[in-house]
Amino acid sequence: MAGENILKGVFKEGALVASVIQKEGHAKIMLKGAEPTDPAFLDLLKKTATACAPHVKDYAERELCAVMLASPASAEAAAVDAAALEGMGLTRLSLMDGTCGVVVRAIEAEPAPTPLAYGSLRSSSGLPDQPGLVDIPADFPRKAHKEAGMEAALELIRELSRDDRMMWVVGGGEVVSENNSKGIKPPEVSKGYVTIEADNWHFHLKLEAVDGVQFVEAESHGDMKSYYVRFSKGWDETLARCYFPSPFLDDNHKRTPLQPERLQAFLDMRDRYVDQEGVVFVRRSVQQPAGA
Repeated sequence: MAGENILKGVFKEGALVASVIQKEGHAKIMLKGAEPTDPAFLDLLKKTATACAPHVKDYAERELCAVMLASPASAEAAAVDAAALEGMGLTRLSLMDGTCGVVVRAIEAEPAPTPLAYGSLRSSSGLPDQPGLVDIPADFPRKAHKEAGMEAALELIRELSRDDRMMWVVGGGEVVSENNSKGIKPPEVSKGYVTIEADNWHFHLKLEAVDGVQFVEAESHGDMKSYYVRFSKGWDETLARCYFPSPFLDDNHKRTPLQPERLQAFLDMRDRYVDQEGVVFVRRSVQQPAGA
């Protein structure tokens, strides 16, 4: 690729093989042979960073990308923090699923934001046991998540695709496509894209573009609410949403008293995913943009 200098096999030791990609302002060490499940994972990273330091030390951004082949689902097992990265002379560690080429976790060598404890919050909606519900003001400053969050996003997409009562909405803002889940198939991942397909429609979602996932409780018509999962790029760009069956409508879309089992399906899934890799729970009022 133009503008890149690729140094292949600059470090080899046992199962470890590292190459370096250099381009303006950014040097990336591509490492195979180190898995997060290995107790010596951090030591292997340090050894690789030291060996490759002459090829990356003069660049502003110095990244080490560990390609996971034996255990691509183990990214969260990597106990590496910002201090460890600084000690290795790196600015970023990324963990790539070697089976599809998608970075599923990224760790930056900078102070992490102070998280708001999920379990410390309670909603004022009158429904019991709803931790983590937050009203977000319109002028709240938005930041993209540092953690890629794609591993949780992919697992969530797989789980949502098991229910043929869901409604998938592609896009946001000026153009959207609403699709029921009749005949929905298990998602397939290829070359960094996940394909979601049902009887009469399908779409391809670039996993690397998903850096935000929100479980949303949204004001709807009158006193009704809708419940869905939103996949976003940054905060403002909606990529796709998956709506749960409305607790306020029956199977014929007629108004009915609250069906607690439908609401509980949303709450149960929310409680299993919120706080994983930047997955959050928000409440959207009718004043907020429709694409949220």
